[in-house]
Amino acid sequence: MLPLITSVSNVLTPEECQLIIDINKDRLEQAYLGNKVIDTKVRRSKIAWIDPKDPRIEAIIRKCNHQMIKAAEHHGIELKVFERPQFTQYTSFGHYKKHSDVASRQGKRILSATIELSNHNDYCGGGISIQCGAKFLRYKRPQGFMTIFPSILTHQANTVWWGTRYSLVLWGVDHNTIGEKK
Repeated sequence: MLPLITSVSNVLTPEECQLIIDINKDRLEQAYLGNKVIDTKVRRSKIAWIDPKDPRIEAIIRKCNHQMIKAAEHHGIELKVFERPQFTQYTSFGHYKKHSDVASRQGKRILSATIELSNHNDYCGGGISIQCGAKFLRYKRPQGFMTIFPSILTHQANTVWWGTRYSLVLWGVDHNTIGEKK
């Protein structure tokens, strides 16, 4: 049986991680839940939506999408469509409590991925926990590391106790659901 969660080391170099941070850190806005509800008990972070066609990082985003395509192929899933990536900043006490990524404006999300952009020495805590059965598996990975998992799995961004954690979040969408009414 193939694992539900795929881990890929060194997807991005430290320089690529820093480039994404530098381009997006001044564009951050308060993150919200669906329908633009702000609830810092559930989600305390800032985000910026990335233009995947930005010539400064287009090749980087393509490289990330390619890793998701490879992971999907191992499960017999054809992945062709991706939502705009999300750049996320978690500062002290930042978190995103248990949730799944199935909601989408573009279509049905089928695969989610997160890439650690920060050096692990820049923050304490953080990482992601993903529920598999009755257990939550905790992942705190080095800079440039990608964790890919089915969007339906419950997961959370663990609390950052001090420092700043940056991550890149990507979603693969079922191309057969594009344009469906939600």
